[in-house]
This record gives sequence, C-alpha cells and structure tokens, in this order.
Amino acid sequence: MPEPVAVRVIDRLAWQARGATGLSGRVGGLALLALYREAALAPKPGLVSPVDAGSHLDMDYRTFLRSLEALQDYFPQCVRLGEAGAPFATLRQLGVDAEAAMGRATGGVNTHRGAIFNLGLLCAAAGALGADGAALTPEAVCGAAAGRWATEFHQAQP
Repeated sequence: MPEPVAVRVIDRLAWQARGATGLSGRVGGLALLALYREAALAPKPGLVSPVDAGSHLDMDYRTFLRSLEALQDYFPQCVRLGEAGAPFATLRQLGVDAEAAMGRATGGVNTHRGAIFNLGLLCAAAGALGADGAALTPEAVCGAAAGRWATEFHQAQP
C-alpha cells in the first residue's frame, strides 16, 4: 500500500491533469501522473516501490519522488516544443537538461532517463499533432513520434 504522502501527491496530480488548461498542461500532466502511478505501484518484485527498494541499492521510493519533482515542468515543455515544430536537436537539449535536473535531485541516480526520452518524445509528438489539429489517438501519437524526427534522431546517434 503506498504511503499517504504518495497518495496525496498522486491525487493532486490527477486533479491537476484533469483541470489543466491547454494541451501542454493536459498531456504533460498526464505523462507525469503516469510516472507517479508507476512509482507507487506495489508490489513490483525487484523494482522500487513504496514498500521496498527491490533489487536496487542506489535508490528507493523517495529517490523517485525527488526525480519526478525535478521533472514536473519537462513534459509540458516537450508538448509546447512539439506545438512549435521544434527540431530534434532542441528536444534533445531539453532532454539533456531534464536529465541533469534529475541527477541533481537524486544525487546522480538514474531513475527516469528512459522516461525522459520516450515520454518526452511522445509529448512532443502530441504537441505537433495538436498544432496540426489532428486527433491524438495512440496510433497517431506513436506514428508522429516515429516519423517526425526519425531522420534527425538517427543523424544524432554517435
């Protein structure tokens, strides 16, 4: 069972996501809410939860909460960049900055690096589709994420 503070945080985020105005507030809020809910899920054998640290020696549930607090503005920013038609290089730099903020909040522990990239790109794709007046279906958002920045993404790889 999640600790009471986690439940309060998740309830607050759910309320904010429902009441958020603008696409960036709604989509960005829901992305963050999904990560809070994943962190609060228990039991998760071997993974961090409010109950235990699983197999991790370098992080616990509070580490995840600090990380998510540091990322609260990142996902809405991704949506706004998508709405503005930002190139992949701009999205990448925002992700690098978000990863640095996560590291400062967690003492260098990588709690959400994959989410920063994957959810950030999905948020940007939702923003781009919203700016085009397109429907935000799962298929459309995933297709936009895979297609809009594919060439730039592959060029950016070392």
